[in-house]
Amino acid sequence: MDGELTPRDTRLDRGVSLIELLVVMTIVSVLAVGATLVPMRQDQAEARGPALFESQINTLRDLAVRGRAVYGVRVDADGMHVLRQNATDWQDLGPAIGWRGRAVLSGATGRGAAPDILILPDGRYSPFELRLEAQTCRGDGWRPVTCGG
Repeated sequence: MDGELTPRDTRLDRGVSLIELLVVMTIVSVLAVGATLVPMRQDQAEARGPALFESQINTLRDLAVRGRAVYGVRVDADGMHVLRQNATDWQDLGPAIGWRGRAVLSGATGRGAAPDILILPDGRYSPFELRLEAQTCRGDGWRPVTCGG
């Protein structure tokens, strides 16, 4: 009898389907991505605050020049507050951008609600030095802000 099925012809003996192969590949890729996303080491976590500050100041300089607006930065215990000057006073543009540890700002001019660092539409800004997480960020008022040990 040519048309009879034998136990060898069952679905289990025919191999792996394309769907099963895709499921296995997806699981393996998820595990591989998870293994590469290890938590930050301590030295990388500490460098995040100064790098964030440096990036924010340099971005605000670009915004001030392009938008012909005056921006400011106020540094306090909560972190860094970004401000924009309107017709009568300073407008806080959102919640504080926080960082770990204590920040010590020198060379700043702000008092009360006024910003510690002014950023003008021509790209100049108030010279300052910020000690943050064992690193120092410096700005001379004209060149881009730099942070380092």
